[in-house]
Amino acid sequence: MSLLQMSFAGAVMILAITIIRALAISLLPKKTFLALWGIAVARLLLPFSLPSMFSIYSLISNQTSGIAATKVPQIDKVLPIDTIGQMAAMPGDIGSTTSTVSIWGTVWAAGTLICAMVFAIAYWKCRQEFQTSLPVKNDFIKSWLDTHQQKRPISIRQSSRFSAPLTYGVFRPVILLPTSTDWEDTTALQYVLAHEYVHIRRFDSIAKLVLIAVLCVHWFNPFAWVMYILANWDIELSCDEAVVRLFGETTKADYARVLISMEETRSGLNPLSSNFSKTAIEERITAIMKIKKSSVLSLALALALVVCVTTAFATSAATKNNNSISVPSIIHRDDATNKTSESALGAEDGYQSLLALKSADYLNQTVADFDKVLLDWGNQHPEEHEDIIQNDIAAYCFPAHLTAEEKNFLALTIRASNIENAILVKSSYGSPVIDPDLSFELARESQETDPPTWASLMYGVSYHLDPQVVTVGERDAALANAINDIQSFWYDTDLETLAEMTSDEVFSKLNAIADNNSTNAIQLSMVTNYYIFQASPMFD
Repeated sequence: MSLLQMSFAGAVMILAITIIRALAISLLPKKTFLALWGIAVARLLLPFSLPSMFSIYSLISNQTSGIAATKVPQIDKVLPIDTIGQMAAMPGDIGSTTSTVSIWGTVWAAGTLICAMVFAIAYWKCRQEFQTSLPVKNDFIKSWLDTHQQKRPISIRQSSRFSAPLTYGVFRPVILLPTSTDWEDTTALQYVLAHEYVHIRRFDSIAKLVLIAVLCVHWFNPFAWVMYILANWDIELSCDEAVVRLFGETTKADYARVLISMEETRSGLNPLSSNFSKTAIEERITAIMKIKKSSVLSLALALALVVCVTTAFATSAATKNNNSISVPSIIHRDDATNKTSESALGAEDGYQSLLALKSADYLNQTVADFDKVLLDWGNQHPEEHEDIIQNDIAAYCFPAHLTAEEKNFLALTIRASNIENAILVKSSYGSPVIDPDLSFELARESQETDPPTWASLMYGVSYHLDPQVVTVGERDAALANAINDIQSFWYDTDLETLAEMTSDEVFSKLNAIADNNSTNAIQLSMVTNYYIFQASPMFD
């Protein structure tokens, strides 16, 4: 998945969580929403997703395919026949295209850097103020520390520069209290320290750091900012809930009064610390007063909600598995494929590195994603790109040790994606964006007649699709079926009948085959510029 695809999928999920949160914030345990935000973070950071038939994207895939199938005006082909099968830019050109296309990447990187610097500077300033704090030493604090120590040593300090309690640090967490704290009010201190202790125990500092990382990566996505704000609020609400459950529901009013007594003071951006009262006070108090005892039913509903939201919004559209996609061979009837390795230019290790692109799920990748993988391979293997793709594959000349399946992968999948990449390269230099096409030659001959009878055919199959939607398997299956139908027509038709057909009749037959193998997502057509049919009649 590209960054924009990840960001879009994340935005859809954030929108869903925001709506659910508005409707059920008081009905479900607050940890429910922390779990949902965690899944949204994963959706925004992981460049892959598991397909599911229950995904929301599966429900709209048919409509999307219909939109993708809308035909656009065809642009006449201007490339000569001797270059269409071999058309591929040199690695230097590919690099130039990447630079041209990566203007967006430069803007994104600049925004990410600026965003990260803003947070880093804000934390550095807060850190400078943290260092002016002094340790708190009294009997109550000493007793509390003795009963709440973990493997990570906790310290409690005080500062006049902060008006609300907060926690910072991961390996050596610090609970920072304002110097105006009433040290004699041990009840309020119990609530405050318990709240901060929950932050420490849950590693909320790391959670906040991850949220900042997501925000820096997806700074251009307004929904990422919404998630950052709401997730930080929910961290506080979840801590409030934990404190109330620790001390009992009868303490809700007292705990809320302690919260009110510490007025919210915004002393600048403090990104990596957890505050006792640094969120929307009204929402927190309302949530505290509505906390109810957990029940089996509420926990079951929370679990069901997390599972349903994850399945619907964190997964991708269900795709056909490899076994369900039939991609017949296009080379089994082509005599040119019988050439031995002596004619092939590519080295064996080069072929192995290229065949490594034939992953277990390559048929389920979108055409755009696979084309990018091939483009990266070409940049990393310039010599192999020249020898194998531009020479061997273009001439249908393969080493003898390759299997028929491997030859078909090279002759169809790699060849089609290479042509698509070449068109992308040419378009970056001002050439018109044209539909890709594959060209082929077929020949038949009979020595039983005098003179011998022969027929030759040169044709090109053009195809139009949306590379962001159509998978490699769908593209290859449509092309292979059309090519095989053309080969069947060519070899199964009696040579006498074939030789008596006119060029227009043969072209009309090929067009009918192309139409029959077109789908809603892929439209096939014959290329007139590359079409040549010649035959010697059997009879005068």
